[in-house]
Amino acid sequence: MFSRLKKLWKRGEDVESGSNSNPKRRRWLAPAILAGMLGLALIVWGLLSNRPAGVADSEAIQFYRVESGVLEQTIDATGNIRAAQAVSLTWPTSGIVDSVLVQEGQVVERGQSLATLAQDSLPASLLLAQADYLEAKTALEDFYNSFSGLALVEAQKAVSDARVAYEDAHYAYESLFGVPNDLSVEDAHAQVILIQDQLDRAQREYDKYANKPLDNPNRIHAVQALADVQDRYDDAVRTYNALIGNASDITVAAAQSEMLVAEQVLKDAQAEYERLLAGPTAEETAAAEAQLLAAESTLKQAIVEAPFGGRIALALPESGDYVQTGDVAFEIIDDTHYYVDVSVNELDIHEVEVGQAATIVLDAFQERTYEAEVVKVGAIGQDSSGIISYSVVVELLAPDETVRPGMTSTVSITVSESVETLLVPNEAVRLEGEEYVVYVLELGSGLNPILVEIGASSSEFTQILGGELQAGDMIALNPDQVINQEQAGPGIGFLRLFGAGPQTQFSGPGGPQGPGGGTGGTFQDEPDNDFVPVPPEGAP
Repeated sequence: MFSRLKKLWKRGEDVESGSNSNPKRRRWLAPAILAGMLGLALIVWGLLSNRPAGVADSEAIQFYRVESGVLEQTIDATGNIRAAQAVSLTWPTSGIVDSVLVQEGQVVERGQSLATLAQDSLPASLLLAQADYLEAKTALEDFYNSFSGLALVEAQKAVSDARVAYEDAHYAYESLFGVPNDLSVEDAHAQVILIQDQLDRAQREYDKYANKPLDNPNRIHAVQALADVQDRYDDAVRTYNALIGNASDITVAAAQSEMLVAEQVLKDAQAEYERLLAGPTAEETAAAEAQLLAAESTLKQAIVEAPFGGRIALALPESGDYVQTGDVAFEIIDDTHYYVDVSVNELDIHEVEVGQAATIVLDAFQERTYEAEVVKVGAIGQDSSGIISYSVVVELLAPDETVRPGMTSTVSITVSESVETLLVPNEAVRLEGEEYVVYVLELGSGLNPILVEIGASSSEFTQILGGELQAGDMIALNPDQVINQEQAGPGIGFLRLFGAGPQTQFSGPGGPQGPGGGTGGTFQDEPDNDFVPVPPEGAP
């Protein structure tokens, strides 16, 4: 305003000092300038005298353009990023580092060797373990061979022999109770006579060498021949006696005993053959491999291996280093998945479920938002100073190279979503009496209250379920300032007419906006600094 007066006054001086100036024009300008200055001074005095007490010149009326959207209710918590797995690997024994096979940042697989110790630097117990390992390996090979090849053939032959012996014993036993015919009796008697003759010859042959030393080959051969013929003769006599019904109780009992023994031998041989044919059981294999595994475990003390697939986060050893048992060698992480462990209060935990969507913002990169998902909800609460909370695990769905274990993050778990409705900032809603209103900026009439029906609210927005409010309407976020000013003096429209009054700031989604849309910051009518009053034609 004062810049306008200054320019008007300066323009008047320029006119008076012009070489081609009109004297009549100069006489008209001077009273006009004085009249303008007097009028503006009266206006300024009126405005300042009517400004409500306590309203600073810098206060702004903020506006928001109404839009529709979905209201999300979230539960926020903080936690630190962690990898799916992380472990520090230490040296299991002492020695001198022979080779380092990986470097930091390298991806490794489960069981991959990371570093080794020199053989000549190992303790004596590990050197002896190498011999134990070879023995255990040989024993395990013998164990597996016992279920195939020659062992299986021998078991099959044992079954065949046992079956023949059982059938003979069974026949001999049954023949003691059979009803013979004449032909079988004659045949049995003939066998007795024939074998009796063989027995006599074997006896005479033995008698030739009976006085010879016990280790005489001829005597040994004669004894074996006599024994074989005697067994055959006894069998023939028993058979003949059975046929003619002369078997004694002792003979029957002996035959039965031989049959039962032969039957059991056959069963055992059959079971052993089936066992070998089926192969070793899991228990037998575990027992046979236990010794080898123990020896292998001892030998592996000279090697550091990856317990799972992942990435080398830290590699400390170098070739030639002397290390002791328990020294840290590597740190490995499984960076294929990242999680955040957060605590949720007992008042909110019933709203959290596995599968709910979430977002994660890292303190180090607050401009980025990562999609996440709830993967675990704790069932047992933890008491901390009388406050009960439950552990909730959230997984990042698409982590990138900027995510690192240990980073501090803020997690927002979406526990519910509404249907799409109009949403307004909470501070724009006013309770007047028993009704809710918002103040809408309307051209020609300024701010006007509109009744609304509200729904659910979040920490920032409130649903509008009914009323005349429409998308695109400009509503005041702090209408109390305007209401107070209207009650105390000239309205906001009157003040802005003359470039005075509080500034008006329009804010909306994505930043401040002007009343016509687009981006705006502070909207204020500025005086036209180039305005120069022009006298009417014919004025003196």
